[in-house]
Amino acid sequence: LITSPFLVYQAAEQVWVTDGEVLASLHEPYFNRTYGHYCSHQNTPYRTEQAQHPGALRKGRVVYLAHPICRIYYDHGSQFHRDYFINALRLVYRDPILQVGMPSCGRVRLAKQPQENRYVLHLLYAAPLQRGRTAVIDDLPPIYDIPVTVKIDEPIRQAYLAPEMEPIAFDQAEGRVQLTVPKVECHQIVVLEL
Repeated sequence: LITSPFLVYQAAEQVWVTDGEVLASLHEPYFNRTYGHYCSHQNTPYRTEQAQHPGALRKGRVVYLAHPICRIYYDHGSQFHRDYFINALRLVYRDPILQVGMPSCGRVRLAKQPQENRYVLHLLYAAPLQRGRTAVIDDLPPIYDIPVTVKIDEPIRQAYLAPEMEPIAFDQAEGRVQLTVPKVECHQIVVLEL
């Protein structure tokens, strides 16, 4: 899951492996930070030897992370924490329905509309900035050439941008539709007609 140690900020559950696979090891701090034992930095250096209990493990299609990584990412916003969780998620969901190559502020929604014989893909992108306790969107920078792969077994007749009604090239093979959205400026809709 990871290639080098990183700080997690919170304690892990102590679990032991009996017949699973260790995905990430732990390195405990040299000492616990207390009022009686303080080192003047926020973080205590870690021991060079691995702890007896792992940081992440897998058995079959179950992946267990010993830290409350989603809470830690929410509190600290570290890319290491986000990537660690995403890597673990990819071990479980190896055949995703949707893959989109957008920056991390991007949002995507795929809806099937059977009554209209189509799929509708919404792509949104804006970079919110923190202003006090509020996240605001001051700018809407465009992004270009966004690769999209959608798992659809039904044959797609045509793809187009909406509301422009501009056709968009796509390839469909082995249950996957691949296309490149030329531009997203705040919001772009892609329609895949059956």
